[in-house]
Amino acid sequence: MNEMRRPEAMRLGGLIMMAGKTVVAQLHEALDEVNLSGPKLFALRYLDQAEKAMRITDLAGCIGSGKSNVTQLVDRLESDGFVQRARDPDDRRGVTVELTRRGRRHYQDGKKIVEQAEEEIMSIFTSVERAQLEAYLRRLIDDPPEN
Repeated sequence: MNEMRRPEAMRLGGLIMMAGKTVVAQLHEALDEVNLSGPKLFALRYLDQAEKAMRITDLAGCIGSGKSNVTQLVDRLESDGFVQRARDPDDRRGVTVELTRRGRRHYQDGKKIVEQAEEEIMSIFTSVERAQLEAYLRRLIDDPPEN
């Protein structure tokens, strides 16, 4: 391993980033089994939780991505048969997106795979260590220090 990439040579922020990359790579590998990516799974999750079809701009806001990127993502999801587009009944120019039955099933499959992969990844920790790690990470996200 390159000296600069060795964990003991890194500061805490670098360790967090490296751990995140490791976890994301393992999750992506697991999702490949069902033809899903992280962005596809996020989009399917928000669409699954929505009470009705979503406008692409609203989906983009949920995902935290630009409208053009989400439009391309929806194109891929639509070609996979996971979502369908429709005219927005409240705005003739707008388009809404909703899950198909296939998309809902695929989302559930992807969710199970992620849960299994997370369980495997976290198996190196005791239940107490997992709870501590989760608490620390949530604190970093929910209450970041001000610069």
